[in-house]
Amino acid sequence: MALLSDYSAGTVTVAANATAVTGSGTAWATAGFQEGDLFFANGIVGIVLSVESNTGLTLAQPWKGGALAGVSYRLRYQGDGSRLTAQARQLIELLSGSGNIDALSGLTGAADKLPYFTGAGTMALATLSAFARSIIDEPDVASFMDKLGAGTKGQDILGATSMANLFSKLGPMFGGPAPTPSSAEVGLTDGDFNTIIVPGIYTISGNWVNGFNGAATYTGVLEVQARAFNNGYWQYLRTGTATWRRYTNASGGATWSNAWERIENPTVGSVSQSSGIPTGSVIERGSNGNGDYARFADGTQICFCPAIAVDVNVASGQLFRSDQITQTFAATFAAVPHCFGGAASTVFGWMNPRATSGASGAFSCWASTARTGDTYRFGAIGRWF
Repeated sequence: MALLSDYSAGTVTVAANATAVTGSGTAWATAGFQEGDLFFANGIVGIVLSVESNTGLTLAQPWKGGALAGVSYRLRYQGDGSRLTAQARQLIELLSGSGNIDALSGLTGAADKLPYFTGAGTMALATLSAFARSIIDEPDVASFMDKLGAGTKGQDILGATSMANLFSKLGPMFGGPAPTPSSAEVGLTDGDFNTIIVPGIYTISGNWVNGFNGAATYTGVLEVQARAFNNGYWQYLRTGTATWRRYTNASGGATWSNAWERIENPTVGSVSQSSGIPTGSVIERGSNGNGDYARFADGTQICFCPAIAVDVNVASGQLFRSDQITQTFAATFAAVPHCFGGAASTVFGWMNPRATSGASGAFSCWASTARTGDTYRFGAIGRWF
């Protein structure tokens, strides 16, 4: 732009060694004076630091021309070329001092390459493919996910508000509530354990076939594990405090030849079974007025009656016997058990026991001589299911 003439309207007042200059009849702000312009008065030159108003400006250095009051002066504009040159030099010095400009200039540009910093004042080129540029070019998250092929599900995952919420969106995995197979969005349907071969955690509810009870109602959580080679599948079904498992090595889980088995049974407690499969503890022990019993998870049951005082004094040929004694078992057997017994207080007597039903048995005691007051123990072994 063309240089303007010096500005000299009005008068100025400035104290010795001061930086504040006050004008009278001046319009410095309106005239467009700014930092770097020159101030002349009393044969001395000062440099303007800032212009606060039409009648006030500040010098960059204290005024060395003595105190002035109401004197004439001149203000000279700094040329635009000088300002531009100064600013450009300052910018170059700032950039060159960091080494960034030199690092950038040292690179050789090529197609699909993007410069990046590898350290202070050092740069290199990275590949930026057409596909990467197309992703960067997407205007919003929805378009970005569509470009990645994630679609609606990907956007739903990105919208998770918490870790628990994220787990619920990710489907059949550890962490968060387990979905039913049909709602896990992995191509499964409910109702047949044989078809649940996609690894994950699933909620099981309602009627199912091929479970440990066959076709029945199941409520629990199913965990499915699989080998990477598609030839090993494990299912763990947790129902209440019970855990069941089975395994197949059929390719793709096409068949399940191994039966379900109960695992993690408590050792001692109440035994139980369902369709012949143990569902409770390993061992159950108990007692009542009819004696003691022990039940085992495989179905075995053993009962012992209390010690019974028996008189063996009824002559029978050369021997002596007792009357027949009937005893109820401490626990009922599923079928007629095998009975056993003998003398508890002497070695000179023996017992002939037999079971009359699954609930009770009978016995008589024998000796070579008449005896009274001896005690005998009667027992039975069989199955509780």
